[in-house]
Amino acid sequence: MSLLRGAFNRLLLGANTLLAFALMAPPALLKLLVPADGVRTGRDRVLNRLAGGWVAVNNAWIAGACPVPWQIRGIEGLNPRGWYLVSSNHQSWVDILVLQRSFHGRIPFLKFFLKRELIWVRVPTAVINFVEGTRFTAAKHAAQSSSYRHLLEPRSGGLGVALATMGEQFEAMLDVTIVYPEGTPSFWTLLCGRMGAVTVDVRQRAIPPHLLGGDPSGDKARRQHIRKWIEAQWKDKDRLIRGLLAAHRGARR
Repeated sequence: MSLLRGAFNRLLLGANTLLAFALMAPPALLKLLVPADGVRTGRDRVLNRLAGGWVAVNNAWIAGACPVPWQIRGIEGLNPRGWYLVSSNHQSWVDILVLQRSFHGRIPFLKFFLKRELIWVRVPTAVINFVEGTRFTAAKHAAQSSSYRHLLEPRSGGLGVALATMGEQFEAMLDVTIVYPEGTPSFWTLLCGRMGAVTVDVRQRAIPPHLLGGDPSGDKARRQHIRKWIEAQWKDKDRLIRGLLAAHRGARR
């Protein structure tokens, strides 16, 4: 039954993605051909609504496939029309769907930034950055001799670009910690409905003014300040993951 469920959900995800792409193609083409600000802003809103619909459908089949309740905390009071920089640990491609489900309707549609292209954004936006730069695995952790038990070493370059490009527009950073207490799921595990408990912890952090703007690529002092800011968060995140895993083990005894 789980294999049939996985095949069905994969088909549903594929159909939902194809439909969303087909609906998004005309406004995206119009945005490309007519770069006027008014047209660009209007098309951005249409594209965001279509992307939100794609997420809503995905959330529906995930809820049906994975009946184990997710623990999501810290999302109260977020602004659906706000500007956010979202930073998260990264363990699986499932993380992306977990983030979309956790934030759907609470903040704008999550976007992966493409360096300087962010400067063209004219509607409320949430930009996601996986600071580790890659998915966590035991092999990568060992190869890095990471300073953290449950995380890879953070890379602040991409985040520095986002702060330089859009920093003053961001209301806050959303520091997200995703924990899979029963083991990191694969995408196929999610499709088959075999994914266990999920904990998502969200903490709003003010972005220090001295990290905004500028060009970190040519400013060594700014790069160091950004790195120290992220490393402090990473120490807190590592302790939080350790505590959440210990609490889950204790609850199961």
